[in-house]
Amino acid sequence: MRRIAILAACTLICCGIGDPGVLAQDEAPSATAKETEARRGPLPFYYGKLGMSDEQREAAYDVMDAYDTKIEALKQQMKALMQEREEKLKATLTPGQKLRLQELLEAARKKAGASKEAGSTDEAN
Repeated sequence: MRRIAILAACTLICCGIGDPGVLAQDEAPSATAKETEARRGPLPFYYGKLGMSDEQREAAYDVMDAYDTKIEALKQQMKALMQEREEKLKATLTPGQKLRLQELLEAARKKAGASKEAGSTDEAN
């Protein structure tokens, strides 16, 4: 039990959560940086704490924009491939198996919806 407590404390300190000095050392971003971040969204984790100049921030946002476009295109391609794969998999099934698959999927959706509702009820308490 003591090992778990020590491990948890070390983890928190390593992540910067347990060291209040880390939070005190952060500089407040300039008004221009805040406006830029609000306009373009946040930088990746920890980049906002590096004291980047406005030029560096703009360059970082340009890189993110270029890759976000490529990543979005790949996500759409993956979605289409997964849908195509699902259709081909279903084509291998008999009508009875397709019906059973549909029943299983509906049961899983109901179960996921019930657990989601239970989770939101637990969070409210």
